[in-house]
Amino acid sequence: MLCRDWFAAAAAASRLRSLPDYEQHHGPMLADLSALLPRGPFAKAWFGRDFVGHADAITAVAALRDEPVAISAGVDGTIRLWHLDDGACVRVLRGHESTIVTLHLPLEGRTLLSLDSGGLLIQWDLVSGQEVRRHKTPAWMLDGTPDGRLMLWAGPIGITVVQIDSGRHLRTLHTSCAAISISPDGRRAATATTDGFIRLWSVATGSHLYTLGGPVPPVRSMRFAGDGQGVMVGCEDGSVRLCDPQGRKEIRVLSGHTSPVTGLCSSADGQAMASGDASPCVRVWDLRSGTAVANLLGTPGWGRVLAMSPLGDRLIAGGEDGVLRLWHLDWHVEGRREDDWDEKALPCVEWYLATWPRPRHDWNDDYYDRLLAELRLRGYGHVSRDLLMQVMHEVIRARQRLSQLRSS
Repeated sequence: MLCRDWFAAAAAASRLRSLPDYEQHHGPMLADLSALLPRGPFAKAWFGRDFVGHADAITAVAALRDEPVAISAGVDGTIRLWHLDDGACVRVLRGHESTIVTLHLPLEGRTLLSLDSGGLLIQWDLVSGQEVRRHKTPAWMLDGTPDGRLMLWAGPIGITVVQIDSGRHLRTLHTSCAAISISPDGRRAATATTDGFIRLWSVATGSHLYTLGGPVPPVRSMRFAGDGQGVMVGCEDGSVRLCDPQGRKEIRVLSGHTSPVTGLCSSADGQAMASGDASPCVRVWDLRSGTAVANLLGTPGWGRVLAMSPLGDRLIAGGEDGVLRLWHLDWHVEGRREDDWDEKALPCVEWYLATWPRPRHDWNDDYYDRLLAELRLRGYGHVSRDLLMQVMHEVIRARQRLSQLRSS
């Protein structure tokens, strides 16, 4: 495709949205386009389908990154895998005998961790549907690193860093914990403590890095934004606090919920977010402006737990009624040239080089293709390989200059 065609495609997408029933007939094409061009303003949301199978409330959800598959778990102790396009339940995982409180899905999407209210932790092979191993733990919540190597669980003595494959305990962060989230690069952990402070820790060393701003109301949920540039905090008073890990402060308070915010999720580029509570309303936010762009209505508590596709075009919601729901989120796109670099894509390149480091002489076609695939999940699929190679080398040179300055 010629470079100028990206602008034509963006203009054509805008015209398509004026056609009757464009959601059913043109939605998939617009979703494909959103992988190639950066996110523009919010356009529209529409309901997709219900997924029925759980016998009681859904307590945790997740979404595969590169397949249209959602995962739900609930009070009934089952884990269910759903195909989003046809609504089929493709697998049911059984092994827990109490409420499942947490799911962790590493980036590779082939394994899954589940923790129940009794402290039973199970690692699953999603390809075969079989248990890999199980541990009895004192944990009541956990999160894991994106590479699937480490997990952090909160227990009576603080937060324990554990190797997933061996179960070996590496170190303990001595802090109370109301919520925990690991950054997309796996290097930092954010904890919300019972005294109302958000603290950041080094996963590698267990050392306390710094505290983000002052105390906040009691925390009910917390997640790093998809680009790792912000921390989203859902509070007891119905507010959502956005904190900046770089500036070490709270930067924005989002208001509108009427009960504690228990569901939070964001797109991979960190620009789209959704939040849910016990009310009949789930809110979709544009984090670039801090504004609510859609209020999605349903039954009370239908969005208590949430997950979002990397592109921010699909929202998965688990409800108190045991029903999983799919909503489609449509965003305008911005025209670009292949030789136009967007600085908003730089965090993805830095994250990739930090998560999967290789010497430059080992940067082969597969290495570039994996990063190009990650850029597509953030709406930068228009970037050419030649331009990407140039940017990657510039990032490494900048790191080397910074290292030299620090050592001099």
